[in-house]
Amino acid sequence: MTSVPLSPTTTRDPLAGHIAHLTASQTSALDAFKTRLTGAGHYTPAKDSTHASHDDVTLVRFLRARKFDVEGAFAQFTTTETWRKKEAVDTLFDEFPIEEFETSQQVYTQYTGRRTKSGQPLYVYKVGALTKERVNEYSKKADRLEPRMIVLSEMMTAFALPLCTSLPRPNTETPIDSTVCIVDVANVSLTRFWQLKGHMQRASTMATAHYPETLGAIYLVGAPNFFSTVWSWVCRWFDQGTVDKIFILSSHEVLPTLLKYIDASNIPKRYGGELDWDFGDPVSLDDESKKALGLDVLPRGPVRFTEREGFRPMGSGRSAEELKDEEERKKRVAEQKPKANGSAVVDAAAPAVAVPVAAAEAVAITNGKEEVTSDSDDDGEDIWAAAREVPGSPIKDLAAKLEGSTL
Repeated sequence: MTSVPLSPTTTRDPLAGHIAHLTASQTSALDAFKTRLTGAGHYTPAKDSTHASHDDVTLVRFLRARKFDVEGAFAQFTTTETWRKKEAVDTLFDEFPIEEFETSQQVYTQYTGRRTKSGQPLYVYKVGALTKERVNEYSKKADRLEPRMIVLSEMMTAFALPLCTSLPRPNTETPIDSTVCIVDVANVSLTRFWQLKGHMQRASTMATAHYPETLGAIYLVGAPNFFSTVWSWVCRWFDQGTVDKIFILSSHEVLPTLLKYIDASNIPKRYGGELDWDFGDPVSLDDESKKALGLDVLPRGPVRFTEREGFRPMGSGRSAEELKDEEERKKRVAEQKPKANGSAVVDAAAPAVAVPVAAAEAVAITNGKEEVTSDSDDDGEDIWAAAREVPGSPIKDLAAKLEGSTL
């Protein structure tokens, strides 16, 4: 298979700084990082049949976020570990009420069930769907805002990223650790934009702090006329690393640009593709995902996936019918396993893939549409070459031009 880059926005090797593509100095930094964490009681190396407490993908993400500075990565990683224990993140995810999970999904990015050509999960965020009534109702329980964001972030790292890592794709030696997102800002008024400032900032802050390097690229589409005027203010809501991964596309650039990184069959019809899916619809799994999971329709609520343990529905409040469907799925999967000497073959243990929720994204804006593509620092050569031709200015350049503009 051809090498496909993970992100389209730089001229550097798209896989640089990722697993299986580390330089000698980066490998040394990873070893030093593990030693530092082990000494502080935050990491347990693999031993015999016991897996390491954290996979290399996660550790490298934190190192990459700090440009492989071991002490900087140590500070961020240990802060995140303390935060995860304080918030009881694993328990929160596994026991989160399904109905509340469904409600939360309506106001944040949504996984389409499809992937980019490089294998990254494709998300969509339709800002116009965040009506004042919906957000006000959602925000009534202020003490539930952070738990909801945590669970949605964990859904990316516990399910979407490891699932996509397990599927056929280019560069299988390197786990998928970031997402691509199409952000649609069509029909969003200036007033509404400012009202949503806190909502979007909270999500971005959590992702940057605790799920570093999970944003690949964002394609922003459907931008209203006023957007270019206010961008210099809007970009200050996010950290510079996120801003650098955002691309704005005009209406005639959306489909041609998306097709460079995503097959037409995986691009929603709203953005010129062939996929009959829109924001708010259930996840539309591709055929390879269905085969890997042993199901056609993804159950409601939080779910986990690892190559060792397979697919596991989590959360509380499933109906009797949903529980019955899961038992039938398990039977089908067990029956399909190849037999060896009369016994079911046990899969060889594979390293767990810990994936951050915040997917790095590059944004493209078109009239009335919004798209996201992955913008990690490491991409493949074929898509990489195409990436250099992506229309539109990187957000950081646009912001510089607009600095000092007034409404």
